[in-house]
Amino acid sequence: MLPADAHQENAGPSRPNEHAYGLRVSIFEPLGRDEALAAIARAGFSAVELYVGDGLFGNWTEDPDAMRQALDRAALMPWSVHAPGPGCDLANDDEQARLTAVEAMRMTFRAARDLGAEVVICHPNAPKKPFPPDDYQSGLARSRQSLELLAEDADRVGIRMAVENMIPRPEKRPCTGVGDILGLIEGLGDHVGVCLDTGHNHVACGKVDEETLLAGDKLFSVHMHDNHGVFDQDEHLLPGQGTIEWDAFLAALERISFDAPRIFEVNLLPGPDAQKKTLAELVKVVANWRS
Repeated sequence: MLPADAHQENAGPSRPNEHAYGLRVSIFEPLGRDEALAAIARAGFSAVELYVGDGLFGNWTEDPDAMRQALDRAALMPWSVHAPGPGCDLANDDEQARLTAVEAMRMTFRAARDLGAEVVICHPNAPKKPFPPDDYQSGLARSRQSLELLAEDADRVGIRMAVENMIPRPEKRPCTGVGDILGLIEGLGDHVGVCLDTGHNHVACGKVDEETLLAGDKLFSVHMHDNHGVFDQDEHLLPGQGTIEWDAFLAALERISFDAPRIFEVNLLPGPDAQKKTLAELVKVVANWRS
């Protein structure tokens, strides 16, 4: 169990002049669902992002109501749901595989709605090596085909969809920049926007503040984690452990009046009591940003 020494001084819901912070809960799964959610809430976080996948908190998509009740008991907001692995392959050049990915995303929309989440995070393409240069535009076109179908379905379900910027692998990859994503989602509706992943962006171009401003009011959600800007190294470090200019990023969020929960997507720190140490360090990060 995570003891009270990971407790943030001002726990509970954020005051009106504070931003809400949250985190992905999958790294806390070894603690068990209720203990993990209670520990996150005790530390002063108010929102979570859930992943879809077998085993994650008992495969919660089989019973979203039970997961929602657990979140209610912990007074946590189910802000976002991340696409499952099979749902990330929206640019596959095999038509059947692409449509299978579309169907996985449709199922995710329904699970997110039943959970009470606001946003579903969607990948425009799946990681593969290499990304052939001559397939760049056709890959974007296949992503667009998939997103057109999904935008209609998300609208019917009543959920917002945020397309996440990807990390280079290390070849040029479609949708590593916000500009690509804005072009990809143009005309799909006000319910379709961007999820800015700070780590992916830092590897791709190192201009996370500029990309934030470019996204503007289309920025629906963020994944916050650090790295050293090395190609193909998606380190998912705590903010301050890498080389991202966090002050510039936070200032950009203020400039666009970003008011959604700010989601940490970090890996656990090494060693024993990893969940406890990671949560305690994130509390310090938030306290520093609020000071």
